[in-house]
Amino acid sequence: MPDIFDSYTHQRPSANPIIYVYRENYMPNLLKIGYTTKPVDDRMEEIHPLKSPVKTWEVLYTTPAL
Repeated sequence: MPDIFDSYTHQRPSANPIIYVYRENYMPNLLKIGYTTKPVDDRMEEIHPLKSPVKTWEVLYTTPAL
């Protein structure tokens, strides 16, 4: 018999969501926080689609969201 608590909870998603903190070189006093279900490097490439010789951002922290 299932526990009554199960009726109030959701199944864990198959994705592994990540929370990340990064900053932009052109705004050094500003931190940005993001949430993604894909690798953080892939997400950063989506945010910064233009390729340049110098990386303009730095990921400072990542942690699992669950």
